[in-house]
Amino acid sequence: MNTISETKNYYCPHHKKKLVLREAKHGVNRGQKFWGCPTWSKTACNYTIPYESSKKMELPFKEKLALKIRNKKGKISPLKIVGMILMIPVYVLGFLAASIGEVLPTRKKGR
Repeated sequence: MNTISETKNYYCPHHKKKLVLREAKHGVNRGQKFWGCPTWSKTACNYTIPYESSKKMELPFKEKLALKIRNKKGKISPLKIVGMILMIPVYVLGFLAASIGEVLPTRKKGR
């Protein structure tokens, strides 16, 4: 199977690795694209998603969050959790500043 550099945010449920876009080289589906586990050559993981149906799929919020707090080895990283918690006030302040700017009346020059 030929690995193409293009990737999406789809993950193998077994290995928690980002799926890679591949193209079938043999068989009935020869030439067709699909998403496959990048550990296929080492672990013989056969988890795949058809390329066409992947446009409709999206991970739930909890799964996206769980993937963000894991390090490269797949273990939960306390530093990433602390970093995300510390970023919450920054997002809230940015949201408040934007919404207050829309609500406050603008001054007219010349008065």
